[in-house]
This record gives sequence, C-alpha cells and structure tokens, in this order.
Amino acid sequence: MDAIATQLLLHPLSQLYVKTYFPESTREVTGMVKHIRAGLNCGFVPTPGWTNPCRKAALEKLSRVDIQVRLSKILDRFSSIDIRADDHLGSNQRIAAFNLKREARQIATAGQG
Repeated sequence: MDAIATQLLLHPLSQLYVKTYFPESTREVTGMVKHIRAGLNCGFVPTPGWTNPCRKAALEKLSRVDIQVRLSKILDRFSSIDIRADDHLGSNQRIAAFNLKREARQIATAGQG
C-alpha cells in the first residue's frame, strides 16, 4: 500500500515543491552571482595591487558558474502527467493511466528480449 501511495503522490508533490522553491531560489542564486561579479568589477573600492590576482581568479571562476536548477531525470519521466490542484480524482485517474501505459511498455519491451 505504501508503494502505491508513493507512486500516486510522487509527481504531484514534486510539482508543488518545484513551484514553491525552485523558481525563487534560481532567481536568488542568479542575482547573487550577478552582484558578486558586479562588485568585483566595479573598481570603486581602492585595492592594493596584491588583490588583483585574487580578483581576477574569482572573476574567472564566476564566469564558469553555470546555474541550473531543474527536476532530476527521475522526475522528468513524469512530466507528461497533468496534475491539477482542483481535480484530485482526475489527477489520480491520469496517474493511473500513465502507470498502466508505462507498465504495458515494460511488458512489451521484456517480451521482445
């Protein structure tokens, strides 16, 4: 029974989690990196010569920062399911249909091997 509940809840909960946390956190991290870069490039603060190599190294590292916040590959497999907050029954029916199709594909693939 726990496995069924987990299957039914995994995708809806994952979608809610992503909507709740990832978009804002992505903006925050992107903004933070942008502000750090701008601060290192501004030139308003007089610095001794020995900090220039450190600043250059920091800017080089920041230029390689690739900010990617996304669903894991496991959750991407469920992205085709239409989950609606106001349609619990329909969402569960779509989850069940998705699982049925997935199991049918697995059986068909196993039969070919």
